[in-house]
Amino acid sequence: MIKSELNSKVKTRLGRAWLTRAERAANQVLRIKKSYNISVVLVGPTAMAKLNRRYRGKNKSTDVLSFSNINKDRFILPKGERIEAGDIFICPAVAKKQAKQEGHSFSREMQRLYVHGLLHLLGYRHGRAADRKKMLGLQANILKKMK
Repeated sequence: MIKSELNSKVKTRLGRAWLTRAERAANQVLRIKKSYNISVVLVGPTAMAKLNRRYRGKNKSTDVLSFSNINKDRFILPKGERIEAGDIFICPAVAKKQAKQEGHSFSREMQRLYVHGLLHLLGYRHGRAADRKKMLGLQANILKKMK
């Protein structure tokens, strides 16, 4: 089961409901059996640009970045132990612009970004066409489950 801790470094009118709904849907669609802890950090465009520059070599802000702690070769945890899966950084300022462009709500865009980041934490990628189809298909199914 996925449990996320929300840390906001910026002001936003969103509570936690958007995240709780996304967690629930992801747990159902992905049939998560292990216990994962995830840190979700909301940051401003300047902080996101610094992270993007440092870790991806891109000198601009972005919508979401994921930093996974999951190593498939890791030892098996004792029953009941939670896996510290990693961190998802989301920039609400970018999300707000994208929501407007896509014609959906700000909370829906935040959910989309969380789900996208979560799938990356769990090892999904979208570089190759087959990987993209699988990952974005799962993302769509999770988002559909929330409607």
